[in-house]
Amino acid sequence: MDSKGRATDNAITGRFFRNIKQEKLYIFEYSTPRELRSLINEYIHFYNFERLHQSLDYEYPHKLYTAA
Repeated sequence: MDSKGRATDNAITGRFFRNIKQEKLYIFEYSTPRELRSLINEYIHFYNFERLHQSLDYEYPHKLYTAA
C-alpha cells in the first residue's frame, strides 16, 4: 500500500496547515498581503527552529534534519 494518492500522504502537510491556522492566522490580524507573508515566514521559522515536536522526541525538525 505504498502508492500515489493514499489518504495518509498529505497527513503531515495537513497537520502543518492546521497548526499555522490555529496558532497564527486565526489569532492575528493582517491588513496587507505583505504582513500575511511576514506572519507566515515567522511561523515557518518558529516551527522548524524553535517549536519542540512531540513526534520527534521533543526535538526541533531542523536539528534532526541537519544531523542526518
